[in-house]
Amino acid sequence: MPGTFEKEFHRSGPGKYKDNHKTADDVGLGSTESYKFTFKSKADNGTKVTTSQEVKHKANSTISKIALKFKKVQGFHLEKFDASSNGEVSGSVAYTDAAPGVDLSLGAGKYLDKDKKKGLQSIYMGVNYVHNLLNANLKADYGKQSLAADINVGYENFLLGGTLDLKNKDGAMAPCWGGMIGTTFGNDSLLTVQTSKSMSELLLTGYFIPSPGVELAFAASQKPNEDNKDDKVVNASVRTKWALDDNGTAVTASVKTTPLLLMGEEKGAQFRVGLSFEQKLREWASLKVSGEVGIKEASYAAFGIELEAGSI
Repeated sequence: MPGTFEKEFHRSGPGKYKDNHKTADDVGLGSTESYKFTFKSKADNGTKVTTSQEVKHKANSTISKIALKFKKVQGFHLEKFDASSNGEVSGSVAYTDAAPGVDLSLGAGKYLDKDKKKGLQSIYMGVNYVHNLLNANLKADYGKQSLAADINVGYENFLLGGTLDLKNKDGAMAPCWGGMIGTTFGNDSLLTVQTSKSMSELLLTGYFIPSPGVELAFAASQKPNEDNKDDKVVNASVRTKWALDDNGTAVTASVKTTPLLLMGEEKGAQFRVGLSFEQKLREWASLKVSGEVGIKEASYAAFGIELEAGSI
């Protein structure tokens, strides 16, 4: 059986459900809430090491992180390790190709809850199955008392997927499901419609390349209002990226808004425009500067810088 330092293992098939609109999400501004420095390197054995330091504007705090991603090879191997100065830490091992098309992973970690106050634990086992047009995942987490499953099916120009989550709530397992349908128009374009949390949330995303060097992405979501669950909040965004050369220099413009709230004085109404510039300073260094201002909320302004060095 090949060892950890042997050739990296790859398997063809559709991507995972959670990555269906990743291409659209990648078109956008960088961080506007912090200054961030990231250094990436790759060891001779294929291990990718990423260290970062981020200074948050709001909390006036500095968060340092280190992430190790080990080469995926056939058989048993280390998978990844992450640690952060805020106390979060996680790691996992994997068994690739345990059976034809089947990968297993086992991991544990400590993380903060949504409010970043309480430390929670995660001990999980995951199964990933890929076969031609199918990508299915199952994850059981003892620490979170949860079970998550998803499936992604791709055929010609279409994607079809679904999710099912079971979480322990007051001693009973509460189910939550979602679904997705997507289609491509050639040239890496993708349009998806996705529902989550048992139809309480809807998401429409699109990614297109209207002409060489130009990328267009949009997203529209509908979620329950946090203050009144009977009301819905609609958020929409449009992002466009223009490549200025063939070496990574680009400008991205974005518009984010809550279209149904713009005419009134409702809480949470927003209309924001942003602009970012990214450039490859050297073969081993790149810079991204992003800014955003509010039109509806005139007092809102945000600015961030991301510097990345190293190469993997």
